Parts: sequence; C-alpha cells; structure tokens
Amino acid sequence: MSDETVMEKDEAFEQVRATRLRTNLIADRVAKAAGFKGELRPGAVVRLKSGGPPMTIAVFDVTDGLVYCHWNVRGRTGQARYSPEMLEPCEACDVFAAPQNPGPNASG
Repeated sequence: MSDETVMEKDEAFEQVRATRLRTNLIADRVAKAAGFKGELRPGAVVRLKSGGPPMTIAVFDVTDGLVYCHWNVRGRTGQARYSPEMLEPCEACDVFAAPQNPGPNASG
C-alpha cells in the first residue's frame, strides 16, 4: 500500500470520526433541551413515555432531529421515528418480558 493510500485512508477515518463527534454533540444538546435523561446514541434502549416495548436506537438524524428506533414484539419487528421528547431511557427495562402495552400492530 502506498503512502498516499494510507494518508487518504487516515483522512477519511478522521472525517468519519469528526462527523460522529459532531453528531454526538448535537444529539446531546437535543437530548438536554428535550429533557431526555440519557444519551441518544445508537444501541441505547429507550421506551415511549406513554409505554410500549423497549426499543433500540438505530440512528439519531441531526437533519430532522428525529430518533430512529427498532423493536421486536413476539417475533415481529417494527421501526419508527420519534421526537426525543417522546422517549425516556430504559435502563431498568426487562427486554425479555412481554410488553405491557405492545401497541396496535402486536399480535397475541
């Protein structure tokens, strides 16, 4: 691998790293402004304040300010976008327990 190729890869890595840092800073500001007491990071487990199954954050989109979440209820997966104001951290969620309010698309 040439020195130029290595330098190009290093620059690309630094650009990705800088973009992630900016995204995390924006997500932290949005979370704080929304009163969210956790981090809006991919992999974090959250729940709607109104109830429902535990959901995993896939992406926080800084362009529209929405959190993209995925969940699984009784073998059925779902995904949706939510405003951070609608979510709360779910540190104490038992992700293996049946949800108390699975929503209209869950089957019994």
